[in-house]
Amino acid sequence: MALAILSVVVFILARATGDPLHLILPMSASEEDYAYARRYLGLDRPYVEQYFSFVGKAVMGDWASWPPSRREPGSTARPR
Repeated sequence: MALAILSVVVFILARATGDPLHLILPMSASEEDYAYARRYLGLDRPYVEQYFSFVGKAVMGDWASWPPSRREPGSTARPR
């Protein structure tokens, strides 16, 4: 139960900070860039769908990849 409440709080706080695309995209991004990123990240879907997608990805350990880099999040680390 505590994890469910925590997931709701984290989701709400992430959305309460404003449009996450303003933090992700450069200031020079066009409206087309914003529209593409909004669709790609699912920010154009209703909040309920976004929440269940958020929880599903968190459970599966899918912490996202960003399309401009075309790399998985951990792939930029130097090999040992």
